[in-house]
Amino acid sequence: MFVLAFIPIPFLYYLLNIFSTCALLGIFLGIALRADAKLGFHLFISSIPHSIVEIFAYCLFAAVLSEMNQTIRIGIKNLFKKNKKEMVQMDGFVNVIRVYVILAIPFIVAAAFLETYFADVVFNFLQY
Repeated sequence: MFVLAFIPIPFLYYLLNIFSTCALLGIFLGIALRADAKLGFHLFISSIPHSIVEIFAYCLFAAVLSEMNQTIRIGIKNLFKKNKKEMVQMDGFVNVIRVYVILAIPFIVAAAFLETYFADVVFNFLQY
């Protein structure tokens, strides 16, 4: 997502993680529900906590990347102006790193924990 945010096309960085994560989750749960409704429902319920936390972390990171992408686009737009009023802010890059390290990484780690341990506990609980 970070690398795609440097390309001055808005919302391109959403494709990699947010849309692919949501689409793959929907496809997986659709196949599971189609194969066996009860087992698919149990998989759906057990994957909800992980999905919510992971998608929230990606959305949080994408929101900050949106600001950085806008800064890059304004900088490119200013290259072609005669009178340069707006200067490119370097604070955007620092904010991206700060939000990623302080907020996004802990949520991604929590999502990994929920996927690895908590989903199995919920799935086994629903089997009984």
